Amino acid sequence: MVRLLFAVWIMSALGHNSQGQARYLTKNSEVSFYSYAPLEDITAINRDMVGVVDFDKKEFLMRIPIIKFDFPNDLMEEHFNENYMETEIYPNAVFKGQFEETVDPSQAGEYTLQCLGILDIHGVQQPRDIVVAVAVDKKAIVATSEFTVRLEDHAIDIPKVVFKNIAEVIEVKINATFEPLKK
Repeated sequence: MVRLLFAVWIMSALGHNSQGQARYLTKNSEVSFYSYAPLEDITAINRDMVGVVDFDKKEFLMRIPIIKFDFPNDLMEEHFNENYMETEIYPNAVFKGQFEETVDPSQAGEYTLQCLGILDIHGVQQPRDIVVAVAVDKKAIVATSEFTVRLEDHAIDIPKVVFKNIAEVIEVKINATFEPLKK
């Protein structure tokens, strides 16, 4: 239900499209991040990213609920949500923008998109240019990407006590399957 409500919100944010053929909703996604630090490697996975791509308008909007990141242990997850990401105040990461490349969702093929937009994490918006690989087949569209996020760019403070446990630059990987958004 939350995904459906968010899809409606995304559709209004991207504007109305009477055709509807070029809008795709992510229903299956995996966002993971890796923090490689001298004393500890930290990984987390989130399977609740929601988003819409409009291939006619060449626009996209993605939302990741921060609290849905799953960690190897509960203490890491608690520290992440309460001490670093402050998820009660900043519950979502959002990436909204556009791309110039043309993708025909009715034709199987592979595309590389330069997604230009605003990445909002921890309440701090940063312009970003993120490369996304898109594979179109008869059943769905799969988008994958790997990029980095500097913690200081989003005002995420790391206490000196745990400085060697958490990397200053986090590696992010995204794999999302998009299906046609039904009218």
